[in-house]
Amino acid sequence: MTTPTLPFSSAVIGDDGQAGGERALKAAASIASTFGTKLHVVHALDVPAADDTDGPLTSVAGHIADLNQAAERRAQKRADAFLGEGAADVQVGLGRPHAALIRAARSVAADLIVLGPHTKQHFFDLGGTQRAVFSGAHCHIWSQPTEPRPLTRILAPCDLSAPSVAALHAARDLARHCGLPVNVLHVSQPPALFEPMTQGGADVMVPSYVVDGLHEAAQKRFEAAIDEVDWQGVEHSTEFVIGSTISAIESARQEGDLVVMGTHGHTGLSAAILGGVTHAILKQAGGPILALRSK
Repeated sequence: MTTPTLPFSSAVIGDDGQAGGERALKAAASIASTFGTKLHVVHALDVPAADDTDGPLTSVAGHIADLNQAAERRAQKRADAFLGEGAADVQVGLGRPHAALIRAARSVAADLIVLGPHTKQHFFDLGGTQRAVFSGAHCHIWSQPTEPRPLTRILAPCDLSAPSVAALHAARDLARHCGLPVNVLHVSQPPALFEPMTQGGADVMVPSYVVDGLHEAAQKRFEAAIDEVDWQGVEHSTEFVIGSTISAIESARQEGDLVVMGTHGHTGLSAAILGGVTHAILKQAGGPILALRSK
């Protein structure tokens, strides 16, 4: 498993024309300032495609063309306002928003997609597409659910799987570049077979010392893995938590934290990016999340 490549040379920003898009644009402005990233703004029009025959669809095609031109003007104006005049390429993509974003990211060989929280507003819809973008994109994803603020720390959840360890190394590189400390979080959850079981109407409980032993072994593996990381002078700390991955990440997050996660892992992070854990974190996130794809 190779470490994701940082910093970011090219980024696609999803702008829905609403407050969520503003947050994505502001986050992208900071990213570009830090890394010199080339920015590409995409606004999606989720409208039906028209054919080239005479009839009602022909007039629909003209209407869509008018919408497209108006959307381009608005998107360019917003990009100039938040990113600087001429600082970003702007395009309007027809069709489903997640497909437009992924298509644009591939066309410009972007290594990052920046998203804010989005809701459906008539034709201008990036709402409900975050999971689809996370699942289908080939590149890293930056989600900015809150108003951007200066970053003060990187929080790196790590379940010791190869992708999460690769993401940890990338988090270290990012922290070194930005001059930030890193807090590494490991969440230990007992296997399902150690949950209380019912047999013949009576509760059958696994002895607590067995579960405690599992957690102690997990903590030793975690500490040993962290000791093997070459931190290259980056200030770092560790946190070992027993409980739910979702609640542990949100509890560990501090104001100004950027959560950096790998895209595939084991245990609580196995659903990260493609499943329920990250989707739940995104819905209640108190700050930005950077999901890294390993090359």
